[in-house]
Amino acid sequence: MGFISRIQLKNFRNYPELELKLEPGISVFRGLNGQGKTAFLEALGFLSLLRSIRSSNTRHLKKWESDFFSLRACLDRVTRPELDMSVYYGDKRQLSLDGNRVPTTSDFIGVVKSVAFMPEDIEIVKGSASWRRQYLDILLSQLSPGYLQSLKHYQKALKSRNQVLKRGLNLDLELDVWDDILIEHGCEVLEARLSLLPRLAESVSSLVEKMLKKDFLLELQYKNSLAKNATDLRSVY
Repeated sequence: MGFISRIQLKNFRNYPELELKLEPGISVFRGLNGQGKTAFLEALGFLSLLRSIRSSNTRHLKKWESDFFSLRACLDRVTRPELDMSVYYGDKRQLSLDGNRVPTTSDFIGVVKSVAFMPEDIEIVKGSASWRRQYLDILLSQLSPGYLQSLKHYQKALKSRNQVLKRGLNLDLELDVWDDILIEHGCEVLEARLSLLPRLAESVSSLVEKMLKKDFLLELQYKNSLAKNATDLRSVY
């Protein structure tokens, strides 16, 4: 898998510029409040997911009164040549790998895989189902570029279908088109989530055995009315 051996930040949060070399293994960052420890970790996470672990608005990541921010990192892949990654956000977003422009986010996301632990992650357990879906989406997007594409197509089709319903014109014809797209990509998304659950359950069970009492039982289930008792999801529609 490799590790990030060098990272450069420009106009990211409170950093006008930072260049740092990293070693394999565990790194510990220590500093006073407001010095940028979390912002640095946020930059690492952004290289992985092209989204902030703290804000839903990418513009908030630009340093105050800056027109852009950029991130650049070197991925040491141990048994393969190093990979240069860069992200530029100004008027437009630019992604590149080894100096070659990357046209789609799905080709960039997951090159570096990351896991972030935040205080609000408790909502995955006690919050609404949307938190758990988001958790699965982030995990699967790093594991499979195809999943991210299916998810984006599904979300776009759902938004377009809702717009058709609001207009109230030519409903049958237009809805049929968007329904077909929703079924196709919605099934791909659901199938990927269902196939991930056994792997997640196995990992969770292993951790429970190490951390909690032997008689403690923790079970993961994906509750979905369509998937229940259906061998072929597409046949349900």
